[in-house]
This record gives sequence, C-alpha cells and structure tokens, in this order.
Amino acid sequence: MIQSTELRIGNYCLEDGKMYQVTLADFYNMHKDDGANRLQPIPLTEDILIKCGFVVIDGTNCHRLKNDICDIIVYPSGHIELWNDIETIKINTAIKYLHQLQNLYFSLTGNELQVNL
Repeated sequence: MIQSTELRIGNYCLEDGKMYQVTLADFYNMHKDDGANRLQPIPLTEDILIKCGFVVIDGTNCHRLKNDICDIIVYPSGHIELWNDIETIKINTAIKYLHQLQNLYFSLTGNELQVNL
C-alpha cells in the first residue's frame, strides 16, 4: 500500500497488478478509504530504470541518467548519487520504488521524469 502523502498526480503505481497513473480522484478515494489498499508501488528494476531513460554504466550494475542539471546515478542497493561539475551528493535513503524516483526527479529539476512503460 502507498500512503497518499507519498504520491503526486502523474506518479505510476500498480492497480490490480497493472501499471496505473495516479489522478486527482485517487486522492479523494484514498481519504474516503475506498481506494486505500488499491494502489501498490512499482519496484525499481533495471527494466524500469531503462524505461525512464537510464543507461547502464559500463562494468557496473549502476544506472545513470544525464540531464541539464546533474547526472543521477542509481546503485543496485537503491542508493542515489547526484553528480555535477562541482560536487557529488550522496542520498543515504534508498529509493526502492518508481514513484519515489519520480518525486525526487521532479524536486531536483522541476520537470517530470519521462517514463515509457
């Protein structure tokens, strides 16, 4: 189950085992308890990262996404590093699910992460 406080409109999750994009109505249903257990998180897998535009870093199990602001590196543990020309920032909390990655990307760039499911 995903808490409504973890989601934004447009996040992807699972509904009845199928990919689903969150809408405003979902928040209403969550607060009524009609849909509280309906939405499940999508685990971050190599396939999901590649569908988000990440590429495998040669010789590693890590994935990188380049954008105008920084490079985002995702390690197999789910830990993330942000790289730019000046510094490296390590995020000590593991990102385990697609909606968490979408929210982090939006917070960093102000843009939606392109997900091609």
